[in-house]
Amino acid sequence: MANIRKAPVEVPEDHRKGNRRAFPRWKMDFEVRYQVNDKWLEGKPSEIGEGGLSLFAEKLVPLESEIFVQYRLGGKESKDGWITVKSVVRHAQDKSLGVEFLNLRRHDRLKILDFVNQPR
Repeated sequence: MANIRKAPVEVPEDHRKGNRRAFPRWKMDFEVRYQVNDKWLEGKPSEIGEGGLSLFAEKLVPLESEIFVQYRLGGKESKDGWITVKSVVRHAQDKSLGVEFLNLRRHDRLKILDFVNQPR
């Protein structure tokens, strides 16, 4: 039987270094905090999406650590309270921390989409 496999496909080096996220993130204003050793620390939000968020943090957490993150969309005037999500740290460099959500409920994913799609 003849080998009918195609030749290997070359993937450009710059393509491999690009954004590999499953869900896009948007730069938005919201409140965020994260838990380190049973203490909640405030963070400055950077981006949020259905799959995770990034923030500026005073204390970094090692990569691949599982932590709890809380966020509140719309700020203090929001009618919604804090949403707590178990997350894994995927990025920790300088003062930037990026996490992937591990157990975000579908209802909360939809709230994120509604929030980022609101007219500003």
